[in-house]
Amino acid sequence: MGLYGCQPNEYTYSYLAKGLCEKGRVSEGIGYYKEMRGKKGLVPTSSTYMILICSLSMERRYEEATEIMFDMLNNSMVPDLLTYKTLLEGICSEGKENEAFELLEEVRKKQGAMGDRTYKNILNGLHFVSQE
Repeated sequence: MGLYGCQPNEYTYSYLAKGLCEKGRVSEGIGYYKEMRGKKGLVPTSSTYMILICSLSMERRYEEATEIMFDMLNNSMVPDLLTYKTLLEGICSEGKENEAFELLEEVRKKQGAMGDRTYKNILNGLHFVSQE
């Protein structure tokens, strides 16, 4: 892009981050996410956020996934049910049930971050995972 005098925008970065995560190159995808967030005004798409969160969660990198989830929420975007469940049930399955339940409550307190139906669905899933 530099050869043609073009600068990458949020869509360019989002495609790179998503594609790398989908190919299992999560650390490289996160690198593009961080580079994008370091540039003023560039925000990933909601689908990019969700792929990043799920990819990190599947690699058990829950702290990074949580940070990205809050970045997403702070940019007025909301994860879908699958994204919440992947992160929170992953934390719970690592034996950190209290941390998962606390995070669920923290997210629920954010205005518009989670509806009652989603909350109940996730809560039931966490109870099930924590009993295994």
